[in-house]
Amino acid sequence: MRYLGLLVLILQPYMHRAQVNIMVTDETENSFVLGLDGYLQNTQPVQGLIIQKMKAGSHVLNIHIYKDKDTVRLARPLKLEQSGNYQYVIMRNFEGRYQLRYRGKTTSFPAGIQAIEQQKIMEWPAAEIRNLALKQPEPVQVSTALPPPTGEKKPEPKAEKPNPTVTKAPPPKTAMTKAAEKAPAKPPVVPAPEPFEKLVKNLREAEFEFVRLNTAKEYTNQNPLTVNEVKTVFSYFSYDNTRLQFLNHAHEKIKDKENIKQLLETLDFELSKEQFKKKYL
Repeated sequence: MRYLGLLVLILQPYMHRAQVNIMVTDETENSFVLGLDGYLQNTQPVQGLIIQKMKAGSHVLNIHIYKDKDTVRLARPLKLEQSGNYQYVIMRNFEGRYQLRYRGKTTSFPAGIQAIEQQKIMEWPAAEIRNLALKQPEPVQVSTALPPPTGEKKPEPKAEKPNPTVTKAPPPKTAMTKAAEKAPAKPPVVPAPEPFEKLVKNLREAEFEFVRLNTAKEYTNQNPLTVNEVKTVFSYFSYDNTRLQFLNHAHEKIKDKENIKQLLETLDFELSKEQFKKKYL
């Protein structure tokens, strides 16, 4: 028994470390399917899901949000080194963009949310979710015309007399008209996208936070920014730490530094705001 107790004491940190659970809920009143470490976890869209008995360490979370007939895709790396219950929430930022935010640890999850153990059966993205859409049923057209009473014949519609049509002869073609018909049509001129519009497109398409950060840094190496443009870039970052890293890199390229105080409202946590005040205000 003494050796058994010693073995339990040795293994207890590893047993405790393995108990990592996450909860994802959707505050946008939509539903989602979730992928974890390359495997699909739920085949039917839900508004809340708990994944239990995950191993501590690094994970990759993928989410497909189903909004009417559209699909919004989110991805986020997770680093869960300590045991516990971690909370994440799907929400929209001040620009209306969907984001996955971390809400901290909790002693227990609320009741009523579906809970499953981590699945490693169906690879992500699975064929079952590629064509998944919350389709609305097609409206059924109901005829309001009443049938004729029994024994009565349905009156036949009267034939309408055709109106005589007068065909006008086309005007004679001039030499200018003939030349215009022979000339090939010029293709429409499509203006090139503005550099900042191209940056926003690249940020929208980037899947990981570090890719978005490096893309934004490369842009500021060649282009100045306004405070409003920095706000837009901030909206594509999920963490205050990333926002402050980018601001540290791009500060000298901001054209209207007198408005930099406006960036304070884009940070989530008080500690980040204090760091911002000490360095930039």
